[in-house]
Amino acid sequence: EVGMFTLKMSNTFNPPVPISPNAKEEIEIEGPQVVKFEWAPLENVQYHFVLQKVDPKTGENITVMDRTLKETSIESPTLSEGNYLWSVATLDQQGQEGATSLPRELILKIRELAAPPKLNMPVIK
Repeated sequence: EVGMFTLKMSNTFNPPVPISPNAKEEIEIEGPQVVKFEWAPLENVQYHFVLQKVDPKTGENITVMDRTLKETSIESPTLSEGNYLWSVATLDQQGQEGATSLPRELILKIRELAAPPKLNMPVIK
């Protein structure tokens, strides 16, 4: 037996459009650092921002940050090397969450320091 049902979202706002960091952006870092996340503004909404780190051993997403805000940008806590996913959704005046942006991947990599030059041993004749 097949049943029919209809879902109606009270928040019909489009999802916010992420601006930066870019999708699958790889950022070289010298150590743990703060990252600024930005998205395009929409009128009469608040935003629900979520940042998760992908556990390299299990592949599980661990929430690093989960905030509701009015601004169209937010700075992360200090982040270490790894793969992260971030997304942002709208919240209407009643606090109903609308569509969420597609999760964007961010990759933070420790900058490889240049290898010191190799010195040849002096040749004594």
